[in-house]
Amino acid sequence: MRSKPTILAVAISLVCLLNITMINASATGGTLPQAAPLRPVTLQLRWEPQFQFAGYYAALWQGYYADAGLDVTIRSAFDENGEVRQATEEVQSGRADFGVGAVDILMANEQGEALSVVAAIFQRSAVAYYRLEETRMTTLVDLLDLTVARRHHDLLDVELQAMLIAEGIDPGQLPYTEKSGSFTLEDLTTGRYEVVPVYLGSLLMEARRAGVPVAALRPLDYGIDFYGDSLFATTRLTRDDPELVEAFRQATLKGWRHALNNPEEMAKAMTDVFQNSLAGNGDEAGDHRFFHASELLSYNRFQAQQVLELTYYPVVEVGNLHPFRWEQTHQALTRLGLLSEPLDLSQFIFDYSRLQQEKQEHQQQLLRVLTLVGFLVLTGFLLVTITSRSAARRLEKLFQQEREENQRKEAFMLYQARMAAMGEMVTHIAHQWRQPLNNLGLVLGNLEDAFWHGELDESHMIQSMDKSRKLIGRMSGTIDDFMQFANPTTQGEAFRVMEAVEEVLDLMEDRFLLHKIQVTTEADENLRAWGYRNQFSQAAFNLIANAVDALVEKQISQRKIHITIDNDTPWVAVSIADTGGGIPATIADRIFEPYFSTKPQKQGTGLGLYMTKTIVENSLKGTLRWENSTQGAVMTIRIPEEKGAVNA
Repeated sequence: MRSKPTILAVAISLVCLLNITMINASATGGTLPQAAPLRPVTLQLRWEPQFQFAGYYAALWQGYYADAGLDVTIRSAFDENGEVRQATEEVQSGRADFGVGAVDILMANEQGEALSVVAAIFQRSAVAYYRLEETRMTTLVDLLDLTVARRHHDLLDVELQAMLIAEGIDPGQLPYTEKSGSFTLEDLTTGRYEVVPVYLGSLLMEARRAGVPVAALRPLDYGIDFYGDSLFATTRLTRDDPELVEAFRQATLKGWRHALNNPEEMAKAMTDVFQNSLAGNGDEAGDHRFFHASELLSYNRFQAQQVLELTYYPVVEVGNLHPFRWEQTHQALTRLGLLSEPLDLSQFIFDYSRLQQEKQEHQQQLLRVLTLVGFLVLTGFLLVTITSRSAARRLEKLFQQEREENQRKEAFMLYQARMAAMGEMVTHIAHQWRQPLNNLGLVLGNLEDAFWHGELDESHMIQSMDKSRKLIGRMSGTIDDFMQFANPTTQGEAFRVMEAVEEVLDLMEDRFLLHKIQVTTEADENLRAWGYRNQFSQAAFNLIANAVDALVEKQISQRKIHITIDNDTPWVAVSIADTGGGIPATIADRIFEPYFSTKPQKQGTGLGLYMTKTIVENSLKGTLRWENSTQGAVMTIRIPEEKGAVNA
């Protein structure tokens, strides 16, 4: 008799061991922590060492890379023979692990091994086009009458082309030059060229030294908003070793914060370390080689000012990446004929949190498989060992506990979703109260002034009191709307669907106005449904809020939401259509999964659509379906109409 319980105990122990092993592996990233030597990493710069790259050297000299377990080598763009190393080529060939680039990252991404942007250091492009201040120019069309310095396959020329095309001008009307090396102030003062391209304003430093007034033409003024210096790696490295990439990214951003907080210290350090190798030979291959060693400190200080402006630090967090801007840049390069393939942003933008989530989901899937295998093994043993009703009751109790646990989890997710919606509604109430409170303050101020100046008569008092009561009534109405929305109901009821939708729209009115969203409705106002009115309101609120987010995040110019309420016996159908471009096929199967969200981590819980579907199907006994129209997504709720109350 002892052999059977012993076998059962072994099986249970096996399943527990599998679970514990997988949980521990997940907690440690799949491997057990162990001491290891510093890992060699090579970073390829896009030019010579100067303040433009101060953050990387700060991370090296302050020990941030070493603290991250990395032995980093930073390489100049110039080799021992003075030949330029292209950062994209060095990374794609495997001679460097990371590189610094800009629009060339997108261009190389299509021509060789796939690349991924890890962090954007310069939030704006450092490219500008300079002319002498006396050279007259009012519009881009004037460039056609000027001698503009352009070179074939020059990255500095890409943004000039983009500006011209944006203004409807064919870049082919401006000829190219064969000049090599950097363009200098002498090119302008001698009349060789009237407009020259410059990166990071080096010519401006030279002009200030010489006292020559110059003017700058910047792409941003014409809507060309490219990123500047950005850190990148191969997509293969970001996929195969995201921990290494994230460690390098975090140490690099820490170095940049140090450099931007201590520009004078870093300018002096960069000068002291590199002055002997960079200055004074008269070669124009580098932007600052025309400076003597004694002037390098001034040049690095000048660059520090330029870099601080381009990073927008501390207003913008160092390394901030916005996928939409990279997508816009890709579209601009496509219009120039420089790119032809579509851009997969999910691969091009390094997102450590997303990669970790995917890894955890894979591990959880494996865990579920192993658990299922263990469960089947356990079931086999149980079929042998369970021979009495008492054992069957114990098994039933085990399953009952598991079901109750799942119900508790679902209730907790419902609570999270409702709290998120409530928080957003409180924000709307704050917006709706702000103007009445301001007006009420003005009324009281006018009363006080009238009193102290002896101008407070009966007519003035009556008018002020009437206006105050109306303002207070408006604020009270806002609270009533909120309470109607928030009050839970415990019994089903018949309600007018249009009234419930209008209450939601009233709560969100300020958000529509803020984002210039046009909301229209098409409905039979007498249609009545049966169910829980407040839960229907929450579901409608979630779907409309999702539509607003889609229109804002994708920066849609024509922002519209159209709500239709139809009779579809035995249902009432409520459709919410937006012009946000629709749901991508890549995520279509996941939008109703719990905790799945395309929003940044701090802006979304990933519970909205999941709990909306749960509310509609479980509480309202209806259905929630979606489809893409020619303009955007259409979400349709179907709930029982009033005459179906008996069967609900």
